[in-house]
Amino acid sequence: MIHTNQQAIRMCVLCLLILMAKPTVKVRGERIKVMTFNVENLFDTRHDEGKNDYEFLPDGANEWTRERYLRKLRNIGEVISDVGGVGWPLLVGLVEVENEVVMDDLLHSTPLGARGYEYAITHSPDERGIDVALLYIKDLFRPDRVEEFRVDFPHSPNTHSRNILHVHGHFYNGTPLDVMVVHLPSRREGRLISDRKRQDVVSVLQAKCDSILHRDPEASILVMGDFNSTPRDRVTRVWAHPLVSRRTAYRRDLMYDLTSLIPSGVIPGSYRYRGVWQQIDRMIVSGSMLLPMAPISYLWESTRSVVVRRWMQQDADGALSPKRTYGGHSYIGGVSDHLPVVAQFVLVHKDLSQNQ
Repeated sequence: MIHTNQQAIRMCVLCLLILMAKPTVKVRGERIKVMTFNVENLFDTRHDEGKNDYEFLPDGANEWTRERYLRKLRNIGEVISDVGGVGWPLLVGLVEVENEVVMDDLLHSTPLGARGYEYAITHSPDERGIDVALLYIKDLFRPDRVEEFRVDFPHSPNTHSRNILHVHGHFYNGTPLDVMVVHLPSRREGRLISDRKRQDVVSVLQAKCDSILHRDPEASILVMGDFNSTPRDRVTRVWAHPLVSRRTAYRRDLMYDLTSLIPSGVIPGSYRYRGVWQQIDRMIVSGSMLLPMAPISYLWESTRSVVVRRWMQQDADGALSPKRTYGGHSYIGGVSDHLPVVAQFVLVHKDLSQNQ
C-alpha cells in the first residue's frame, strides 16, 4: 500500500514538473476600430492640369471658395473624431479625395494631424481627378509597402477610373495586415454597362487577394470603400460571400462581406437614393479574420453605418438622410451624401512566458 502511494506521488510530481516546464500562453486582446467613408467631392480650390475639376473652383458652378473648402475639411475631421469617440479609428479608408493637397490640408487644419494620422493615396487616371486614400495612426500601424493597381476595361477602353490602393503593413505588435481601398465605377451609365465595369474591378481585386492568400494562407486581408453595389448584387456576390453566423465554418481561402450582415435596429445602409437605403460602402475580409483567436479577428455584428446626428437632414418625406455639401449647385454646408461605415476588430496579443 505504501509502495503504491509512493508511485502515485512520483507520477504527480513528474506531471507537475512537465507542466511547469511547458510555456503557458496568455492571451489578451484589444479592440480597434476601422472606418470607411465616402467624403463626396473633396476638392481643393485649384485646377489640376488635365482634370475636369472646374465645378470645384472659386469661379466654377459651385463657387467653391477657400472658406467652404476649409469648412468641409473641419466637418470631415469632426465626423472621424465623433465616430472614434474615446478610441479613434486606427484605419480610415477615404473615398473621393482629389490629391495630396487635400490630404495634407485635412491633417493640418483638423485634429487628425495632432492625433498622429498619416496617409497613403493613389494617383489615378480618373477624369475628374478623384482618388482613394488610407489614413492610419502612424504609432499603431506601419506600412511596409504601398502600391496601386490600375484597372483596364476591355469593353470600354476609353474609361479611366480610380486605381485600387493596396497597403501592406504591421500593427504595433507585429501583426501583419493587407488593406485595399476601392471606389468602383458609378451606376450613372445604367445597370448593364456599369455592372460590366464593376466586374472588371472585382476581377482585379479577386486576383490580388488570391495572390496574397496563395503566398500566405493565413493572411489577414481587409478591402473597404465604395463599391457602388450592394452585397446582394451579383457583381461581387460570387467573390465576397455573405456572413451567416459566428457558428459557420468559414474558409481561410475565401473572402466574406461584413456588410452583408446588418445588425437589427440600425439604419440599413450608408447611402439613401430615392428614399431607399443602400449598403454600397462595404468592408470585405479574408476568412482568417472570422476565426476565433486569429491575430486580428472581426468582432461579430459590429459593422454598421454610423449616424452622426448633426450631419443628418430631414428630407421632404420626413425621413433622415446624410447632409451633403451641395444639393445640385446649391450650397448646403454638410459633409457628404454617404454615412461612414465602422467595424470593430480584436487585435490579439499572445505572450509566451516560461515558468521556471
